[in-house]
Amino acid sequence: MAGETDGERQAARSWPLPGSRRAEGPGRGRLGPPPPPPSPRRQPVPPPPPPGAAASEPATTTVRPGRRVPLVALVVTGLAAVVMFVLWVTTRSELDDVRAQLDAIEEAEAALPDLADVGRRHLGTTGTINDLSPEHLSLTFYAGDDFDALEDLLDELGFSPAVIDRMGNTRALDGTQSAEAPHVVATWTYHPDDGLSIVLERTEG
Repeated sequence: MAGETDGERQAARSWPLPGSRRAEGPGRGRLGPPPPPPSPRRQPVPPPPPPGAAASEPATTTVRPGRRVPLVALVVTGLAAVVMFVLWVTTRSELDDVRAQLDAIEEAEAALPDLADVGRRHLGTTGTINDLSPEHLSLTFYAGDDFDALEDLLDELGFSPAVIDRMGNTRALDGTQSAEAPHVVATWTYHPDDGLSIVLERTEG
């Protein structure tokens, strides 16, 4: 172009700068300001709840189960075990007491004499035996009977020799006599016509 200097030509070739755009309209050929950066998109803000809305809805609280349930179960199980043990000990003690009482009763019954058996073994089936049972024995002895068999019978039942002498020396005027041995009571009378009548009764004492 006529009248342009070398500097103007150089400037015309170098404009616009790389990465810029020409300004449109008046003043074309000049570098305009860079476009503003795009504004960030705002997230919509929810409106605040009306007053009193939070109070109308009860807050839900999640309660996690604690560890008390296993502890309570353990305590209950322990108490049940203790109760069962106490009941077992008490029941066993009561059973032992009952067993001891039964054993004592059996021993006491075993210690009681069988008067019928004793009478048969010492006197046989002679006429001196009037009546006999395990608890009762009635005898009658006359002057000619075997008094030694009676002594053996009384000795087995636990009567002392003094009692045996009293029976042999009883008179009619002495009336009814009595004596005791373990588990046996003896009563007797004497009459010259009826002989020596003896009644033996078994006792629990």
